[in-house]
Amino acid sequence: MKLVFATNNLNKLKEVQEMLPSSIELLSLKDINCFDEIEETETTLEGNAHLKADYITQKFGFNCFADDTGLEVESLGGKPGVYSARFAGEPSNSENNMQKLLAELENKENRNAQFRTAVCLNLNGEQHLFEGVCKGKILTKKQGEKGFGYDPIFKPEGFNQSFAKMTSEEKNKISHRGIAVQKLVEFLLKLKNRLMKKLVLILIAVLSFNNCAKRNETITSMKKQLRHVVLFKFKKEATPEAIKSIENAFIALPNKIEEIKDFEWGLNNSPEGLNKGFTHCFFVTFDSQEDLAKYLPHPSHQAFVALLEPHLDDVLVLDYWNKK
Repeated sequence: MKLVFATNNLNKLKEVQEMLPSSIELLSLKDINCFDEIEETETTLEGNAHLKADYITQKFGFNCFADDTGLEVESLGGKPGVYSARFAGEPSNSENNMQKLLAELENKENRNAQFRTAVCLNLNGEQHLFEGVCKGKILTKKQGEKGFGYDPIFKPEGFNQSFAKMTSEEKNKISHRGIAVQKLVEFLLKLKNRLMKKLVLILIAVLSFNNCAKRNETITSMKKQLRHVVLFKFKKEATPEAIKSIENAFIALPNKIEEIKDFEWGLNNSPEGLNKGFTHCFFVTFDSQEDLAKYLPHPSHQAFVALLEPHLDDVLVLDYWNKK
């Protein structure tokens, strides 16, 4: 499964990639040729995560997830919260942010704080939200060189060192983002298992039908036919209007070429992400190899090919005889 992580933060990208199983291929914004700076204009972490995920899905059409994280300090009324990345002003600077926070907490006894991450997932037209929280305290001075952001001054609950002194493996097991991403991964794996169970049930139903069909004498007389299967992968610059005209042209072929005995088509909607860019599948049925040989050079088919070629990136063709 391929998923886009809607972030330009290379530290976040590396951290999340280490948490995902090998069955999930993580794509960066650079991987999808998105170089836009998505402004975080909402007033909540959840709002910003929604905003970024929706931007990628609506503009680029990918399944994706986005996150927003804030450090919430108890004695500061939850600040800096959603404004954590730019607490000390523009441009965002981690060192300035930490120094401002330490200054505001000077002489304060209550240094309780928590990191909170909201993750928004857009998957196959549905939206899901996941949250991760890590409680701890703000140290009086920086400790450690690893990590990023406020890591050097945040000590998680139950530990005697800051995030910045932990390895990435240690941090990911207990961190706010690690918890939220783990919930995301568990959701995706459960979804995959549910889909596999459905496929098994469908397979059982098909096998049962076939067993019944074998006992039905009328099925044994089924006519053997030749299936011509065509899959299209369109160029990135192909417009929706051009693709629609190609679909309509292919759909019209059975009315123009008498050798076509049956026809069906559809668009890829597989959740597995294994289609390798192929989006359109057409099945054309013939009674014989000779009929297929007449179809290919037919003027109507050649006119369709001429319409298709300027927009086509790749094509996959399979021919097979149906089996009982």
